[in-house]
Amino acid sequence: MATICLNGAWELYGYSVGTSPVFPCDVTGEHIPAAVPGNVEIDLMNAGKLPNIYQGDHVEKTREFELHDWWYVKEFSLSEIPENTDNVFVFDGVDTYAEYYLNGEKLGESDNMFIAHEFAVDGVLKTGKNRLAVHIRSAIKAAEGDKVSPSMVADWQCFENLRTRKPSHAYGWDIFPRDVSAGIWRSVRLEFRPKIRIENLYFSTVFAKTDLAGTCFHYELKLPATMYGKCKIVFSGQCEDRAFSFTYPVTYKAATKFPYIEKPLLWWPNGMGKPNLYDVTVSLYTDSGELLDERKTKWGIRHVVLERGDFLDDNAGFRFTINGEFVLCKGANWVPLDVLHAKDEEKYEECVLNYVENHSNMVRVWGGGVYENERFFELCDRHGIMVWQDFMLACHAYPQDEEFCKKLYAEAESVIKRIRNHPSLVLYCGSNETDWIYFCTGQDPNDDVLTRKVLPQAIRDNDPYRIYYPTSPLFTKEYVKQRGGKFLIDLDEIEQSRTTLPEEHYWWHRDDYETYAKMHHRFVGEIGYSGCIARASLEECLGKDALQKEKFFEKETWKLHDYSTDGDILHASKYYFGFVPDDVDDFILSSQILQAEAYKFLIEQTRIKKPYMTGILLWNMRDGWPAYNSALVDYYGRKKLSHYYVRQAQQPLTMIMDEGLNAYVCNDSLQAFSGKYKIYDEKNILLKEGTFELQPNVNANVGTFTELQDVKYLVLAVEVNGETYYNHFINEKRAHDFVGYKNFLRSYNGILQAKDVKI
Repeated sequence: MATICLNGAWELYGYSVGTSPVFPCDVTGEHIPAAVPGNVEIDLMNAGKLPNIYQGDHVEKTREFELHDWWYVKEFSLSEIPENTDNVFVFDGVDTYAEYYLNGEKLGESDNMFIAHEFAVDGVLKTGKNRLAVHIRSAIKAAEGDKVSPSMVADWQCFENLRTRKPSHAYGWDIFPRDVSAGIWRSVRLEFRPKIRIENLYFSTVFAKTDLAGTCFHYELKLPATMYGKCKIVFSGQCEDRAFSFTYPVTYKAATKFPYIEKPLLWWPNGMGKPNLYDVTVSLYTDSGELLDERKTKWGIRHVVLERGDFLDDNAGFRFTINGEFVLCKGANWVPLDVLHAKDEEKYEECVLNYVENHSNMVRVWGGGVYENERFFELCDRHGIMVWQDFMLACHAYPQDEEFCKKLYAEAESVIKRIRNHPSLVLYCGSNETDWIYFCTGQDPNDDVLTRKVLPQAIRDNDPYRIYYPTSPLFTKEYVKQRGGKFLIDLDEIEQSRTTLPEEHYWWHRDDYETYAKMHHRFVGEIGYSGCIARASLEECLGKDALQKEKFFEKETWKLHDYSTDGDILHASKYYFGFVPDDVDDFILSSQILQAEAYKFLIEQTRIKKPYMTGILLWNMRDGWPAYNSALVDYYGRKKLSHYYVRQAQQPLTMIMDEGLNAYVCNDSLQAFSGKYKIYDEKNILLKEGTFELQPNVNANVGTFTELQDVKYLVLAVEVNGETYYNHFINEKRAHDFVGYKNFLRSYNGILQAKDVKI
């Protein structure tokens, strides 16, 4: 298929609402250069019309443009138009309400930022010069006519967002400032599609064992009925020394087959095995051997099961198995990597590698952002990172009428078809925290037709072998019945009511992270603790002048750059060390130490309770906005101390010590190990050592060392097959000695190699 990319330089025209031209022929006058993919704010900053919105409170100036319409215009030339093709413009992402014109003729409209839009251009496209124009209307103005009923609720006061298919965070959230953007934020291309072609493909694993896998292969063709019975389709794959090939006669435009693959090389999550990927080719031939069309892709064979129940007293709880093996899920939530989504993709590889580096095996794509593109899933496939994919519904009680249901079904179908062949995708989740909104406003969340009917139907129709979880956390009919459907708005009541949820977003630990040890949920889909970003990052977003001591601790300095999840920016220092350092660098470090120790504690408590506990997903891996926040890596890509502590705590093989000085060697891999454990003090003096033997995917208690109760800083080491895996334990009650901790950290950094942390 021939393709012409139309990314790059465009012209951008801006008009206040009510003054925008109706037709592209009237778009004239002053314009600014625009880049596609892009957002209007990027072009406005480049043209000097907006200051750097990432600095200070400049992002508030974007509100001046919320009631603007925009015209994107591009001219391009064609020397010829191929014959016997269907010619289509593809817009992978346009934010949000748009009309499309080619050579003055209207191609169509769109009202959903999350999905691609296609427009046939046969008869409109011409050789020579063509003029493509896209009119984007104000999302705020467009929402004026939306119906909002009393049953509809918007958290964070984002009522304009209830019907607009645009990220919830754009209207202001706890992790993002308000920036109701616009733009052609993903690629644009002209495709010349052959009249006879492979239209859609679907691969899935029905079951998988080391000796045999049952799979599903579905195809849809663009093929005239006169060719039925005269063609064949070949489905083949190769991974290392393993190969398969299946040939089927084409008797209709679509079919579903169930081939068995012998001795498959299976795809495994990070830390449990190799994420094997087959190079797959699907070829369409005539019976005489003429190749009509061909598709090449990568695919992994694996089988995922989620066992879950309504309450903690259900034996199932909330437990993933991959290829028949229980997997302890360790990872972090994924929020958009930038408030301006045209910039997201440039950070994909770096961020997915953050997951690999700290031994995560799962990413939860949060429902208040966007659906990430193919590159994101390809990286997760390659590195063994399981993807929990929310649909883009978050913290609201959304419309339930037929019009909105149809719009959401179409969105889900588009997304599912695009991402369904990726082995990393293990779960669709209907929404983020929408059941909580219903439950807390006296409504039964099980009446939500979006998560209970529309989305599961879209999955059943388009990806029937994938797991669906209605929402996170889930309040089932039985759960609501048990709780009497009580109207709960008081936080203490909510906490008490939710203690029996198997899967939970656990935020009741903010004042004291050690209360997590008393928590009884099986799987924690969200949990966070804040930490300050590096000095260099603060200088970029606040300015060097703001780092002067007399200004640094003023609340106004942090305006729009403080989204701490546990009190304010002073909480960490007061809680962990009992005072707030005067020196800015000491303050930054003290804050990062608390976050690092908190995350380490949360992960280690989860691991030593395995298999009762089955997973923990931190909030979050990387920020999409420069702020004092709960991410492990800040907006600029600088890693906090927490990233390095999480890396130690999440190693497939590591040693963990709890508050009672009980020591465990924890093995989350599928290998058996025998080796030595050693315990050192901060001066590298060996205090204890011993041997252990460990079966796959289990923990072993190797001793209780109360005789070490007077040693403040312990370095824990596991030696196996010439490799040493380190961790540490701080055996000191609050308030900790800040100077002593810094001295320990300086020596321990030889192991951590925390290059982004100033000690």
